[in-house]
Amino acid sequence: MLFEKFAKTSREVVEAAYQEARVAGSPTIEAEHLLLAISRDERMAELIGLDHDGLADALDVEFAAALDVVGVSADTHGRPPVTAAPKQSMGTSGKLALERAVKLAAMRRDKRLEPAHLVLGVLKADHGTLPRALALAGIDRTVVADRVAATL
Repeated sequence: MLFEKFAKTSREVVEAAYQEARVAGSPTIEAEHLLLAISRDERMAELIGLDHDGLADALDVEFAAALDVVGVSADTHGRPPVTAAPKQSMGTSGKLALERAVKLAAMRRDKRLEPAHLVLGVLKADHGTLPRALALAGIDRTVVADRVAATL
């Protein structure tokens, strides 16, 4: 099973990501939900350069910018409420982030997959909501990845 090598804290992050997605009304757990869950940890938030609220704000700014590109204005309350599916599943960006984290841990021959591996898996994405949101927030993903990798 995929989660056998996950440290307890990493399993907790994945569970918290499900909660983040549920609160957002998302039927899928995406990379942004993983990073939102991770950003609740003060130490990880410091390494990332954004705490949970700062990351949520950056995601809202990206959402508004994406709507603006197609000529739709976002209301002042951020993302519209969406009814989540009764059973959530891992979305494409979430799966890719987990796969990259598992590969990284295996390459390094780490016995356990830690939240830092998850952050690095998330940061490897070159396209999508999260890289755009981090860029809009002025976060250099390469710098963050170097800081996080140094903790492993």
